[in-house]
Amino acid sequence: MNVPEAILKEAASVASNTSVNIGMSKIGSKRMVTEDVLLAYMNQLSARFSPNSLWAKWSMLKSCLEIKESVQIRRFQKVIAFLKRKNERYIPRKYRRAGPARTHSFEEIYTIIFESKKQKASRAEQD
Repeated sequence: MNVPEAILKEAASVASNTSVNIGMSKIGSKRMVTEDVLLAYMNQLSARFSPNSLWAKWSMLKSCLEIKESVQIRRFQKVIAFLKRKNERYIPRKYRRAGPARTHSFEEIYTIIFESKKQKASRAEQD
């Protein structure tokens, strides 16, 4: 499969600017991934992203570091604990309500079901 040179250059520039490079610290001549650096990075991201998105970023970062740097960051318990704390009381936007949840009584449910059956029967008679 022939990939145009422009696309290859763009992919290389995107790969070099990924979060893998952000989550690195230089120690001497070696680049090392430390738990504290990743914790600070995830803390920065938490200001912009929801906890669900943070878990997705963590997963992508984990995969990239395992492939490119052979680093097993799944053992970084501080970062995982941080993500769990952020996710504790988070309610996704689509499940938030303006007011308290309303529950229907048995009579209301019975009335709703009975009236819908009645409407269906009247429609069937009209046809």
